Amino acid sequence: LIAPTTPAARVSQIASRSSGFLYCIAVKGVTGARQEVNTSAREYLETIRSQTTLPLALGFGISKPEHVRAAVDAGADAVVVGSALINCIEETVNTGGDLKSTVSKFVSSLAAELKR
Repeated sequence: LIAPTTPAARVSQIASRSSGFLYCIAVKGVTGARQEVNTSAREYLETIRSQTTLPLALGFGISKPEHVRAAVDAGADAVVVGSALINCIEETVNTGGDLKSTVSKFVSSLAAELKR
């Protein structure tokens, strides 16, 4: 995990010791659905990318297709969606909806932005 507040020397150290991918925290603060993605995500990801060839996954606050598009446009190779997916599941279960269909539609709406 690399936070927006992680010092450059620490980013370099994390990147050199990592494998697979780097999870880049998109926002300062706690996780959860947000209205907008970090507006300085491009600069943040470029700084990390200068230290590694690993894929960069942007997470924390990604909850809408527009967020996925903004993350990809900023240079993310992947996105991590947590709270929004949990909220979708919880709402569907609480209302007696079709869980498989609702979650599939939600995830598909996010994934469609990766293919643009």
